[in-house]
Amino acid sequence: MKEISRRATVKAAVRAAIQLLFVEGTLSIDGIRERLRGIFAADPNEQHRPIASVTTAELIEGILEMGRKMEDIGLQVKIINGEATLYAGPVVPGRLQAYLREKTNTSGNPEMTPARMEILGCVALRQPISQGEMDQLFDTDKRSIVNWLVEAGLLEARAGVGGRIYYVVTVAFLRKFGYSSIEEMKLDIATRKSQED
Repeated sequence: MKEISRRATVKAAVRAAIQLLFVEGTLSIDGIRERLRGIFAADPNEQHRPIASVTTAELIEGILEMGRKMEDIGLQVKIINGEATLYAGPVVPGRLQAYLREKTNTSGNPEMTPARMEILGCVALRQPISQGEMDQLFDTDKRSIVNWLVEAGLLEARAGVGGRIYYVVTVAFLRKFGYSSIEEMKLDIATRKSQED
């Protein structure tokens, strides 16, 4: 049986760590290592067992590298005082636009213009987000596009604190792009990004 390379082992461990952070938000590096050991040490697939032996240094280096790659899609991973945290950061619309264009073309929807995909990507990764926050991000009024997306059933307006309106993507959006949850979409984007590099 062929053993996977150390680099591939570390990459697999980092992907698993990012999945844990998607669920937990913040975990200590030691906590991540313990969970990886618990998951992979007795894995029936012998090729997965080395993931349990990834060192703290390898894990930290890998998580930071993955964090740099995920910044383009609006996600960031920071490690401070031995704790890793996953959170939403600034969105780079061009990458999201390209990703959503790829997904849209495979779903056969010609009505999705680049501007509409850009807003969908922004809302998906930063939700809940207000109209004002979107206008600031794009430095222009995107109200007509947001209204079209609401009418199309891809975005939903919700009342927030003080009656402020915030937008989120709908279940129809997730189905249209083949996802069961926002977390699944973010993980897919991060995984694709890591495979590009």
